[in-house]
Amino acid sequence: MTYELFTKFADESEGKLSKLRSALVNERALADIGRFIKIDQMVLLGKGELVNPINDSNYL
Repeated sequence: MTYELFTKFADESEGKLSKLRSALVNERALADIGRFIKIDQMVLLGKGELVNPINDSNYL
């Protein structure tokens, strides 16, 4: 991710690129995207995940 950002936005400041990277790999943001695309319907879950519902978890 870092390499792609620094390559595509080479003229941006390091601070701005760091903030952008942080936003892109943010756990909450990725969890929201996963829920939006219904990734839970595309992943086979193990016994532990099936026993403990993960509906509100960000760790799928």
